[in-house]
Amino acid sequence: MPKYLEKEELALFLKTAREKGIEDDYEFFLTLAYTGLRAGELCALKKTDQDTKLNAIIATKTYYNLRNSITTYELHQKQRHRYNY
Repeated sequence: MPKYLEKEELALFLKTAREKGIEDDYEFFLTLAYTGLRAGELCALKKTDQDTKLNAIIATKTYYNLRNSITTYELHQKQRHRYNY
């Protein structure tokens, strides 16, 4: 079973998020879909993680929620990801 949405499925999902989701759902899922960021990485982003010269986002942290206790983890250099937009 594929772990991704086909183009038409993604379009329907994003349309539903825009029309029926709560505030910022559409932008959140759109960013996840087109950048490849993980949800925890997106939640932990700061303005300084954006490189406008390279048109890239550098994920340096991630959020992890274990038993409703949110923790922020620094990603080691090898774990950091660059996502172009």
